[in-house]
Amino acid sequence: MPARRVRRSLLAALAAVPVVAAGACGRATQEPAGAHAPPTASTPAKLAFAASTLDSKPFGGGMLAGKPAVLWFWEPECGACAAQAPEVAMTADLYEGQVNVLGVAGGGGDALHCAFVDSTGTRHVRHLSDPGKEVWDRFDISTPGEYVLLDRGGEVAARGAELEGRLTKEVALLVR
Repeated sequence: MPARRVRRSLLAALAAVPVVAAGACGRATQEPAGAHAPPTASTPAKLAFAASTLDSKPFGGGMLAGKPAVLWFWEPECGACAAQAPEVAMTADLYEGQVNVLGVAGGGGDALHCAFVDSTGTRHVRHLSDPGKEVWDRFDISTPGEYVLLDRGGEVAARGAELEGRLTKEVALLVR
């Protein structure tokens, strides 16, 4: 399906979704310990950031340290991002408890972010709202659909959109 058609379909689906209150996009799962903790001296520099989840809860990047992590940078208008969503969701399911999977939403706004999460089946994945793209900038992301894979120490192990289609295989290498 051409990207233009995917984008139109996604935008039509998003337009059909009623406006959602900013706090109504949350996940039902429990926050991990340390999710709100400020960075410490042992927090890797890349992970020394603070953001908010889509349900407006504070999130500290330092909580990603200690486990491998997948950061998926997406925008609600991105057809390629919608196509990546099933693989991201599957990776989160396969490696639950072993790997932190984090969507980082840029562009759009809260209602569009929530509609995207609902329409792509990624509600069980934690997502950050990053409208000013501060987290994107921290990881040198310029286009949506990019991945950054971090090792247990918070160092970048792999990155790029070309990880699509082999994301779970790359993550398997990180959990060994």
